[in-house]
Amino acid sequence: MAGFTKLYSEIVTSSIWSEDHATRIVWVTMLAIADADGRVDASLPGLARTANVSLSECSTAIQKFMAPDEYSRSQEYEGRRIVPIEGGWLILNYAKYRARRDPEKRREQTREAVRRHREKCRQNKPPSAVVSQSKPQKAQAEAEAEAEAEAEAEKKNTPIIPSRGKHTLSAERPDDVPDDVWQEFLIARKAKGAVVTPLVLSGFRREAARAGKTLTEAITMCIERGWRGFRADWVTASTNRPGYSAPVEPEIPPLVRLANGKTPRQQIMEDMERERNERRAAANRTTV
Repeated sequence: MAGFTKLYSEIVTSSIWSEDHATRIVWVTMLAIADADGRVDASLPGLARTANVSLSECSTAIQKFMAPDEYSRSQEYEGRRIVPIEGGWLILNYAKYRARRDPEKRREQTREAVRRHREKCRQNKPPSAVVSQSKPQKAQAEAEAEAEAEAEAEKKNTPIIPSRGKHTLSAERPDDVPDDVWQEFLIARKAKGAVVTPLVLSGFRREAARAGKTLTEAITMCIERGWRGFRADWVTASTNRPGYSAPVEPEIPPLVRLANGKTPRQQIMEDMERERNERRAAANRTTV
């Protein structure tokens, strides 16, 4: 079986390290031969032979791994480490530890993805093309590079930390935008796969001023009309026609709220999250 496993230094301070040497050897052996999902495909005699311990020592170790451990640092599954499955055992928290990445490794992955993106752009650019170095184009190139890095990381099921500072910080709610409108705006942007950074918010405020709108009015229009962004010409384009008379804008009604004080969208999101948690809990109970 070819492959590798991550062995974190904190294992030597875990409760498993307080066990006898045979138990520790069996545990490290299971980590070493587990597949990417944490499955250990082996029989009890086969595992004992691989770990070079006796059959009784291996059996005792397996019983300890399946039992609750009140001293375990992770109380998921009450400290249990494995559950039996067809053909062997499943290491319960294997995926969580496999997904861990140190910050420098994540930054290195992002830098490499950005480098490949820029190299591909240079190769695809016609020799006669004249490239403008204006700030909007540079920002767009950075966003595209990071999107490619995130897509590649998602394929590998690994988390990634964006490498750009001011373009990836979440913007704070402006004082001139009510909290309920702001929360609706964040939900709408998230549903469209977009974030609200200080740069994005600055663009909204600039375009709102060009359209003669307050920031709150511009954000509300985006929510109501399903817009991901806001452009002044989207609002003013039709007013430039000869003989056009601007309509009287209707009063924007307040956001509908339920008896618990939440908007329908917020309630739906919470209900969906609760159902997902219940399904996970049911699956965990079935596995255990």
